[in-house]
Amino acid sequence: MCHGLPDQPSPDIADAMFPNAPQFMRLPQVIGSRPDSDFWKVKNGVRLTGMPSYQNLLSDDQIRQVVGLLADRRMLPPEVKDALASK
Repeated sequence: MCHGLPDQPSPDIADAMFPNAPQFMRLPQVIGSRPDSDFWKVKNGVRLTGMPSYQNLLSDDQIRQVVGLLADRRMLPPEVKDALASK
């Protein structure tokens, strides 16, 4: 919700945060981004930002799926983009 969807405008909640939530579906792959670091951020959250911890909401396998989606966001097939846009 906060980090946006492919080919969609930035959600209002992202612009209301300080700092603003980065729109990952619009950003190129970040050089130096590491799946283990991304896993930790999703699982534990990021202090002093609006990024919450998902450790009590998602299993480790589900968190890995989120991290995989972010890593492959530039190569999503049209049907996945359509499914995300319908959410």
